[in-house]
Amino acid sequence: MIAALLALTLAAAPQADAPPPPPPPEPEVIFARGSRGSWSMEGRTVIVLGSPETPDFSATEPTIRDMFCLARRNGIKVSVLREGGLDLEIEAGIIENGRERRLSAVDLRALLLDGAAWEVKTRSESEFSGRLADVVYPDREPESAATTDRHLAVRRPPGNVWLPLGTLADDLLRARMLRLGFREEVRDPDAGEEDPMVWIDVPLDGLAGALSWCQRAMASPNALRLHPPGIEQPPAPIRR
Repeated sequence: MIAALLALTLAAAPQADAPPPPPPPEPEVIFARGSRGSWSMEGRTVIVLGSPETPDFSATEPTIRDMFCLARRNGIKVSVLREGGLDLEIEAGIIENGRERRLSAVDLRALLLDGAAWEVKTRSESEFSGRLADVVYPDREPESAATTDRHLAVRRPPGNVWLPLGTLADDLLRARMLRLGFREEVRDPDAGEEDPMVWIDVPLDGLAGALSWCQRAMASPNALRLHPPGIEQPPAPIRR
C-alpha cells in the first residue's frame, strides 16, 4: 500500500530593502486526464528551464523538476507523488440560494474518517522565525513574505500533538467516508453563539482505483513529453 507521506520598519537609519517578490510559478504540463466513478484524475509535470546538473541553470532546455497525479472529488484533492507518497488538500463548496459558496480551508474545524474525529487548525509558515529564543539579535527581523502561506494540521483529541494534514492520506485508502466540518471564525465572542458547523460528506469509494490509475499514468511515456499528444493544456497566465 502506498505510504503516507501538506513591515515596514521605520527608523532614522536608511530604510531596509523590501524583500524580493516571490518567483513566478514554474510551468506545469498536464500529461494525462481521466475519470473513475466520481473521481477525476490529472497527471502533471513541473517544468524548469535548464539542466539540474548545472548550478546556475544557464541552459534553456526544459527539464522535469517534479511529477505528480491528483484525484479530485467533492471538496478534496488527493495527490500521489512520483516517489510514492500522498498529499491531501481541501477545496470545498456548498450551494446556497442556487449559488456556490466556496468554503475556506482556514474555516475547517473538524474532520471524521469513518467516525474517528480529528481537530483541525491552520498554521502559518511565519510562526517559525528561524531565530534562537535565547539570543539577542541587533536588528528587527523583517516580516516574513510567507505570512499568507498557511497549512492545515490535525490532532486526535484530547491534547495530542498537531500533525500535517497529509498524515491522514494513507488512512483515506482504508476509510469509506470523510466528513469535513466548517465553521467561520468568531470575530466577536460577545456578540452571540457560534454558527452551526457546516458538514461536507466525501465518499471515498473508488479512491484506491483512482490512485492506481495515477501510478500507471506516471509510468507511461506521455509523462515524459513536453507536448503530450491529445491533451489540451490550460492557457498560459498573462504576465503584467
